[in-house]
Amino acid sequence: MTDPIFSPEELQRMSLEMDARLAELSAGGDSVEAKWIRRKDQPVPMPEKEAAAVEAAVTEAGQRPASFWERFRKAAHADICQEGGVLHAQWKKWGDLSNEKVLKQFGAILVAMGFSGSALQVLALSCAVVVVHLGVKAYCMEVETSGKAGAE
Repeated sequence: MTDPIFSPEELQRMSLEMDARLAELSAGGDSVEAKWIRRKDQPVPMPEKEAAAVEAAVTEAGQRPASFWERFRKAAHADICQEGGVLHAQWKKWGDLSNEKVLKQFGAILVAMGFSGSALQVLALSCAVVVVHLGVKAYCMEVETSGKAGAE
């Protein structure tokens, strides 16, 4: 068996941070951090805080945010929204996703995309916060809608 992408300690820390960010978003309000934005290079609207973290990590890794979102959207959509995806199977069975399962799965997707180190943790955490906060059904609908719009 291969080594895990995140250590148990990293997963626990990231899961707690994910809970804190989700609680912050659920609290709503008009704070800058809770403001959701939609840009052409993102498959779904994102909180400004998450969008900024993703853009910084992707840019620091020498990649373009627009191409990152296109590649991540395809991989995550297949895993979450389509039959045979690991997260799709968990969602269908339990109607819920655990933070750690999402972080592990997104970590694997991001490693396959060439990310490592702190960028990997930042990206996995920010992408997980967005998907879990939106909800699986809403995420799948947003991505399918934005994918069709991009294909036209």
